[in-house]
Amino acid sequence: LNRYFNADTFADAVVRCNGKEFKVHRLVLSSQSEFFETAAGLVELGEADDSVIEAMLRFMYCFDYNNIHGVSTMIFNAQVYSLSDKYMIPALKDLAKEKFRSAINTGWAMDDFPLTVAEVYSSTPEDDGGLRDLAVKVADTNIKRLLQNEQFRDLLKKSPGFAADMVISMSSNK
Repeated sequence: LNRYFNADTFADAVVRCNGKEFKVHRLVLSSQSEFFETAAGLVELGEADDSVIEAMLRFMYCFDYNNIHGVSTMIFNAQVYSLSDKYMIPALKDLAKEKFRSAINTGWAMDDFPLTVAEVYSSTPEDDGGLRDLAVKVADTNIKRLLQNEQFRDLLKKSPGFAADMVISMSSNK
C-alpha cells in the first residue's frame, strides 16, 4: 500500500487540509476509520495541522508515521493521538501512545515538556487517560527537577486538571 500513498493511481478521493491536498483511496481510509466510511470525493479537514493529517494518512497506508516537520516529537505524537481519537483510528491511537511514551520518557527534561502536557490536557477528553497518565507518571517521577522549571510551575497553575492528577498521583505514592 505504501506506493499508493498520495498517488494518482486508483485514487478516488481527496483529503484537503489548509490548502494541501492528499490523493487517497476511500477503501483504504474506510477500512481503518468509521469516519471515512461516508467520505465523498473531497474531504475537508481544515482544523488540524497538515503535517499531523499527513501522518494520519501515511499511517493508513504504511502502518507507521514519522515526525518529519521539525516539531517537538512529544507534541507531535500527542497531536496524532488526539486526531486518531477524533477520526476513530484505534491502531493509530495505540501507535501514537507508544511513540509518545518513548518521547516523553526521554524528553521530559526538555523545555517543551510543559507545552506537551498542556497540549495533552487541552486535546484529549478528561476520561481518556492514555497520554494524561503517562504525562503524570513522568512528572511525578521527576517532580523535584521539574519544579525548578518556571514553565512547569506555570503549567501547574494554568492546568487545574493536570495539577489535580499530580496531587492524586503523589498522594498514592506514599
